[in-house]
Amino acid sequence: FGTVLPTLALLGGVSRAQARQENTGLGSFGIPDWTANLGLNWTTPVPGLALGGRVVYSGKQWSDSGNKVRVPSWHRFDLNARYATQIGRTPVRFNAAIENVANKRYWSGILSDGFVMPSAPRTYRVSATVAF
Repeated sequence: FGTVLPTLALLGGVSRAQARQENTGLGSFGIPDWTANLGLNWTTPVPGLALGGRVVYSGKQWSDSGNKVRVPSWHRFDLNARYATQIGRTPVRFNAAIENVANKRYWSGILSDGFVMPSAPRTYRVSATVAF
């Protein structure tokens, strides 16, 4: 993470997993081989307004303990915005986000041996934070 420019911040990460279960007779399922994310946040010239986005990636993973069925890798794009202001003397921050902007369909995780979970469709979130 860090500040790339005075108005541009970067946050990201990558992980590599080589999971295995020992002495169980089961394969290691439900753990992606790679995961990664990268996000950017831009503080706009408009006072209090910031915009951002991120990409999330999950590598392929086994969906069963016998390691016979593999869930393919997937990636997703998200967008967000926040606006900080005051109403009277009360600080307020409005937040908005769109997850899975492209409304992509993928298997997002493993529920239990052989059962996978579908991704959430495009999702809109709005909220406000009030300091009092």
